[in-house]
Amino acid sequence: MEFNESFYRPSLIHLAFDKKKLYEFQVAHARFDLLIKALLRLYGGELFSDFTPISESQIALMVKQPIGSVKLELDQLHNLQVVVYEPVNESPKITLVLARQDADRLPIDKQEFKRRRDLHLTKMEAMKNYAEQTHRCRMQLIQEYFDEETYQTCGLCDVCIEKRRKENLTVLKDYEQQVIYLLNKKNMTVEELEAAVDPAEKELFIDVVREMVDANQIAYDEFWVLRVVK
Repeated sequence: MEFNESFYRPSLIHLAFDKKKLYEFQVAHARFDLLIKALLRLYGGELFSDFTPISESQIALMVKQPIGSVKLELDQLHNLQVVVYEPVNESPKITLVLARQDADRLPIDKQEFKRRRDLHLTKMEAMKNYAEQTHRCRMQLIQEYFDEETYQTCGLCDVCIEKRRKENLTVLKDYEQQVIYLLNKKNMTVEELEAAVDPAEKELFIDVVREMVDANQIAYDEFWVLRVVK
């Protein structure tokens, strides 16, 4: 294919009606009569046989109307299927330089298609495994996908937090008790709670607060201040 960034093509028009049908249309739709006569005078019978380049500004001078009105009427004639109107095009152009291939004789590389299919299936399985598995750190899986090996865990994903939760049940219970104790004394924001508890595992503490809200042990008011649910 060829790409032409500075392509310019003038407006084109083709009369879809024959002369008899066009005359009947002019009689029935007098408001288009002046424009149709101007088209015929400027561009002649070629309009009936092929697409013809036109100038909306030249037409506007002949009919003594703003160019915007001429373009609007041409659009209306196009919508009424009287003409086929293609406005000026200054967009980049792509031209296919090879002939269309016979569908029954397409040179298909079956091995390449199989390779690409297998690659897409492998990617899909990797994404499925990433979403479904619950035993490996998700950051490790991502790094492994990009051929990077690491033995360090991120400590931030749901798998790492769940493992840490199981390993720190005593700490979790302690966080819950401190939250209830502090909120029984006064309502507090999450930031105030965190500052009062000063947890060693901040992500774990935030997760505990979130789970207590989900369990309706504590709740936010309209100002995002936490309180104990009685």
